[in-house]
Amino acid sequence: MKKAPTRRKALAIILPILAVLTIGGILLARRITPAPANQNPQRFQLSSNLYAEEGALINITAADFAQLIADQKSFVVMAHMFICPAEAPLTTTVEEFIHDNPIIIYALSETEFKNTELRNTIKYLPTAAIYHNGKLVAWLDAESDDDLPTYKSANAFKSWLSNHITLNP
Repeated sequence: MKKAPTRRKALAIILPILAVLTIGGILLARRITPAPANQNPQRFQLSSNLYAEEGALINITAADFAQLIADQKSFVVMAHMFICPAEAPLTTTVEEFIHDNPIIIYALSETEFKNTELRNTIKYLPTAAIYHNGKLVAWLDAESDDDLPTYKSANAFKSWLSNHITLNP
């Protein structure tokens, strides 16, 4: 009859030890497993014609945008609305950025944006998006508190861009 309490005591000691070892093993496995390649992509250069003597914001149409994708170009595009109160900070931020950085950024009006495939991914304007070889790799989310500083500061916008692209080739 004394064996039952001894087993209970042993289980009370062994089970927590096994739980700690299991959790420790899981955490160790996560720590040493390399991150997938697409989580930390290398910076890339924009298409060569987008590095210029002076930065510029160039309006394009939905057809121009589709052609950039079809040609597998690497570029930055800003999509905006004319009447959105949030629009002014992003436009001002981008204009300040291109004043000091000789990069051409494309601009899509809301009307043109609605005629692009980008509308299927990005729900709210204004936004800026980065394309690499015709594929969307990053964008600013107008509903995200995390992206809010990037909308309001040319330095934050530059930092966001430089996480993905080479600013000075």
